[in-house]
Amino acid sequence: MSPSIPEREPRLDTRASERAAVPREELSGLGIRQPYRSAGPWLSPDALAMLGLLGPRASVGVSADGTSLVSRRGGLGVFEKRGTAPALEELVAADLASRDGKLSGAGLLCTGPLRDTASAWRVMTRLGGRESLLQLWIGTAGDALVLAGPSWHQQILADRTQGPFSGHSQIDYLVAGEAAGVVTSWLGIGPSWFCREPAFSIDRRLYDARLAGDQGHPGTPPGPPELWEHQWLAWQIEDQRGLSSTFLNAGPAGHFTVQANAGAAVLERVPARNVYRQLAMLLADGKSRLR
Repeated sequence: MSPSIPEREPRLDTRASERAAVPREELSGLGIRQPYRSAGPWLSPDALAMLGLLGPRASVGVSADGTSLVSRRGGLGVFEKRGTAPALEELVAADLASRDGKLSGAGLLCTGPLRDTASAWRVMTRLGGRESLLQLWIGTAGDALVLAGPSWHQQILADRTQGPFSGHSQIDYLVAGEAAGVVTSWLGIGPSWFCREPAFSIDRRLYDARLAGDQGHPGTPPGPPELWEHQWLAWQIEDQRGLSSTFLNAGPAGHFTVQANAGAAVLERVPARNVYRQLAMLLADGKSRLR
């Protein structure tokens, strides 16, 4: 059986091909075709706050038949239930709590990393004038809880006229070893051609304006020309101490580290695989390497 032959040659990335002096396939659009996916329920800010309240205070036991976790103590008090009915109803609908204000077996399981935390992280993003947030807790038992707002893919496709995102987040419970892959997918970190080049500076006002949705740029913009042909997602990962690192995802134009320096943002290109490796090392270590 002969191998199939594509009907047409793949499109070439003109700039990457010129820089490398060899034909290079265009990688644009791979991130859009391979979006972040989660089967977890979306929860409102009030429901998330209630989950954050119930999770750490719960006293966990085992049911009489030994088949499920039960909350022995730590439910909502009488006064706490007042005015919180909609938030509690959300948790009940998501099978995370019971109507008496206690976490269900599923709720107890997924909030385990809130009670026994090895490390906790916040990943904040800016794109087109909107912000999103992913929160991650890694538990001492090797599990992880993810609360994820709109992903890179959802931000790219969002209607900018609708204003800020609502603050809802999708909840996921997973094995800690999967966390780096989940964060990478949520950030839309996809393949791009890498070419080593010197770091360069962008005036901070221009940098912030671009992230606010202004797609204009100076006549001769700093950095590689292709950087200005795509939308930017700036993202920052922060540990429990408030220490952070900042990156820029410019889609097929590549990935960059970002440092602040005297009113400027200093960008340096970094291979996509190195971004993933740094995330994987940070999250697997349990001890932040951020400084």
